[in-house]
Order: sequence, then C-alpha cells, then structure tokens
Amino acid sequence: MTSRRGAESAEIRSCRELAQKRKASGPILGTTGSLSASIRVIRGRMRFSAPLREISLCLSAFVAILLFPIAALADSAIGTMDWDTAAEGWDSRLGNMTVGDRNPDDWLDINWAADGGGPGPTWYDTATSSASSLYSGSWSDMQTNGMYISFDFRATNVAPQSIRVQWSSTNNSDIWSYNITPPAAGTEWTTLRASFNDWTDWDFPGATEAEFLSDLDDVEWIGVYTFRGSGAAQTYSIDNFMLMIPEPAELLILLLALLLILRDQRKGSHKAAKARRTAILTGSTG
Repeated sequence: MTSRRGAESAEIRSCRELAQKRKASGPILGTTGSLSASIRVIRGRMRFSAPLREISLCLSAFVAILLFPIAALADSAIGTMDWDTAAEGWDSRLGNMTVGDRNPDDWLDINWAADGGGPGPTWYDTATSSASSLYSGSWSDMQTNGMYISFDFRATNVAPQSIRVQWSSTNNSDIWSYNITPPAAGTEWTTLRASFNDWTDWDFPGATEAEFLSDLDDVEWIGVYTFRGSGAAQTYSIDNFMLMIPEPAELLILLLALLLILRDQRKGSHKAAKARRTAILTGSTG
C-alpha cells in the first residue's frame, strides 16, 4: 500500500509537471473565458489530498507561471451606441450621404446614392455623433488607459475604398483620423477598432502629441468616415459602436477560482475528520 507521504509527494510532482506544461503552452484562459469554465478547468487539473501548506505552495507556483505575464484581458464597454430605438443623433457631416436607423433590425445604415461623376469631394463623408452621447466622462484618459473604439461594420454590395474613425475638438477645426483596412463586401459583420494608445496612429499632418492630448480634453464629435467604393448605389451598416477599456479580469477570475478550490479542500478535510471521529466513536461503543 502506498504511504500517505508517498501519495502526497506524487501529487506535488504532478502539480509541478502541470505547471511546466502550463508555462510551455501559454495562458489557460482566452478573452472569452467565463468564470464557471475557468473554475472547472482549474478544478479538473488540481485535485489534492496534501496538507494545505503544500497545496498553497503548489498553487503559488502554478499561478506565478500562469500569470507572468497576463496575456489575455477582458475588456469592458464604458459607452455604447447600438441604435436599438433610433439613430441616436448620428448624421452626415458633409451631406453627401444619408444616415438613419435601420428598423426593426436596429443598426445604423449609411446610404450612398448612385453617382456617375467619378471620385471627388462628393464621394466621401463622415457619419458623426456628439462625443458626449457616447461617453460623458473625461476623454483625456483615453491614451493612458489604453482605451479604444470598437464597432461592427458591413458593406452589403460594394466595399468602401477607405474607412476611418474620426473625431474633432471644440478647441479648433482639426480632425483626427484613424485609418482602418476595409473588409470585403458581403453579408457578414466585421468588428473594427481604433485605439487611443498610440497618438501617432491618429493621422493629422504636422500635429504633436501635446496637441493630440489637448484636443482630447474636449472632444466635440466622433464618427465613422467612409470613401465610397464606386459610383453604384451602396449601403454600409454600423452596429455596437463602443468605447472600450481593457481590464485584467482574468486575474480576478483565477484568484476567485483558487479560493473556491481551497474552500472545497477545507470542506473535504472537515468531512474526513468527522468521518474518522464517527468511526472511532462507533468502534469504542461497539
């Protein structure tokens, strides 16, 4: 019969082997990992009967390898426009296209009428909204907090030549633009994003970082610029326009999962001790 000490050592070795495999294969969780799924995965891989002190040491090593560095972040929306009820104040900035809520489908449509005149000033425009309608807080924290704009886009029949996220400040008439590669035309939605993390990604010739940050202090409007793909009539659709902020939620999920594991281990220890006491009492009175 294997001794209790030998069983404990085998379990500790198993834990070390698991930690090494975890280090080689990368983070256990993706950005879409749920709390319940994370707990099930960790519980499924870590079942111990060793003393709590040894378990804690093993868990510490496991978590250190797992979380250094934290590679996956769960992001939260702090401002959302989904056009579930109306156009939510969005309109054409130049008047070259029409913008409106697509009811009952609840997204924003950008409609371009047929134009046989060829590329020119009437072939581009920006669908805009008041920045405060998306987010009424301070925009000056966008860069330091790694915030970004995310939205779903679809070009039903003709792909645009260009897509940009644009915004402007009340300080001046400057328009900051973030260029995005247009997806192919079709029925599928594509999620696009524009990050505030690096100010040089926002195109404004001759601008400086100081000017970028100054304009972020007072953003007036924000929107999506499109340059039509041809002279044919075409429709572009936008949905779930969101201001996102990264959060290290995976760390919190793992810590909670480990606390639950330790709680279950303690419950198991209490049950085992109670069973031993009952056996002793039964034997003494038999």
